[in-house]
Amino acid sequence: MQGTPFLNTISERICFRTVEELGARTYKCILNALQKVINVYDSRELHIQHIKADSEFECIRESVLPCLLHICATSEHVPAVERSI
Repeated sequence: MQGTPFLNTISERICFRTVEELGARTYKCILNALQKVINVYDSRELHIQHIKADSEFECIRESVLPCLLHICATSEHVPAVERSI
């Protein structure tokens, strides 16, 4: 599915990966996909405190509070995701 955006998450502490198809790179799609992941962790009493992402996620900063959103530089990627692909 070339060109289809996905949300790829990795917990650095427990080495757990999720992949969600976004459908589009919009605020609503990004937030909905990320909320699904947060709900998976919450249901297991694991609480996300930090999210590392690229600049496309800046639009959801306020919506993911109290999680702290760390945006990498424009020319960089989140290292944990890049290493594991």
